[in-house]
Amino acid sequence: MTNKREQRDENSVLTKKDLKKAYFNWHMWAESCHSFERMQGMALCRAFCDPLKKLYGDDTEGLKRALKRENQLFNTEALIGASVVGAALSMEESMMGEPEDEKDEAITSVKVGLMGPIAGIGDALDWTVLKPIFLGIACDLALKGSWVGALIAVIFAVALYFEGSAMFHLGYNLGKSTFAKLLGSSMFQKVILLAGAMGLFMMGALGASYVSLATPLEISISGQDPIILQEAIDSIVPGLLPLGAIFGIRGLMKKTNNFGIICLIIIGICLLGSFVGIF
Repeated sequence: MTNKREQRDENSVLTKKDLKKAYFNWHMWAESCHSFERMQGMALCRAFCDPLKKLYGDDTEGLKRALKRENQLFNTEALIGASVVGAALSMEESMMGEPEDEKDEAITSVKVGLMGPIAGIGDALDWTVLKPIFLGIACDLALKGSWVGALIAVIFAVALYFEGSAMFHLGYNLGKSTFAKLLGSSMFQKVILLAGAMGLFMMGALGASYVSLATPLEISISGQDPIILQEAIDSIVPGLLPLGAIFGIRGLMKKTNNFGIICLIIIGICLLGSFVGIF
C-alpha cells in the first residue's frame, strides 16, 4: 500500500490541500442536500467541483460532462462511505485522457457497486454501535447536571469528522481495485456481524434504561387484597410494558416514515390511556 501511495503522490495533480477541501465539502453537504431524484449526488458534485476544475483546466466541455457524471444518483453512509468518494476522485484523476464514455461507465459502476455495501458497514458501526454508546453516556451525564456530557457530544462529532477524512484518503490512496478486494474480505464480514450484535445489545439496554411505562391498574378480588397489575407483570417479565411500547413504535415505523404522525399517535395514546386510567 505504501508503494501505491508513493507512486500516486508522484503522479498526482491534486495536492493534499485539494483533497482536504474536497472532503470538507463532502462532509458539510452529504447529509444536508438530499433530493429524491439524486440523493447525495449534489453533495458529491459539490465536493468534486474544485478538483475537477483543476484536472480539466481549459477543457470546459470535459468539465461539464464530469460534473454531470458526479451529479447522478448516489447514496451511502457519509463517513465510512467517504472511502467510495475518495476512490471515485482517484479514478477521475487517474483516468484523465481516457475516452469520456469509458470514464462514465467505469466511475459510475464503481460508485453504484460500492455505495450500498459500504453504507451497510458505516450504518452498523457508526450509527448502530458508536452513536448510542457515546451519546447515551453523554445524555446520562447531562441529565445529572455534568458539563462532561456536552463535552463528550462535541468530541464525538469531531471524531466522526476525522474518521470520515481518514476513510476518504484511504479510498483515494487505494483506488478501485484494492478497495474492492478489501470490501469482499472476510474481515469486513466479521466486522458487520459483530457490529450488528453490539448494536442490538446497546439498543436493548438503552430501551430498558430510558423508556418508562407503567400502569396503576389494580384487580380487586372479594375477600382478598387487590392485585396490583404492574407488580404482577414485573414478577413475570420485568420491563414488559416498555418493551411492548418499543415494539409498538417499531410497528408504526413499518407503516409510515412520517415521524410527526408517529409522535402524534404516541401522544394520543398516552392522553387516552391517562384519561381512562390505564397509564
